Amino acid sequence: MPRRALAFIREMFFIESSLVGLVGSAIGSLGGALVAVLIYAATYGFGMTIGALQPGLLGLYFVGCLVAGVVLAIVAAIYPAQFASRMVPANALRSNV
Repeated sequence: MPRRALAFIREMFFIESSLVGLVGSAIGSLGGALVAVLIYAATYGFGMTIGALQPGLLGLYFVGCLVAGVVLAIVAAIYPAQFASRMVPANALRSNV
């Protein structure tokens, strides 16, 4: 198989994994922040909780979570991408995995 085709297969895996990592970490970050705010609001009151939030720091944590999620998803896709790029396409289509 030509080198460009192997690179294209790996590229597809990395693009897919980075998108999955981005969406998953965004949903997880927003969900985690929402749950934390609701728990603190139930404990200390909604006004006090919202007043104590620091939007800049919260945004920085959100960006950090996005970056970590994308990087971890790409790292997790390295082995499957290498494995898939070495497979013969006809064998991959016949696979029952």
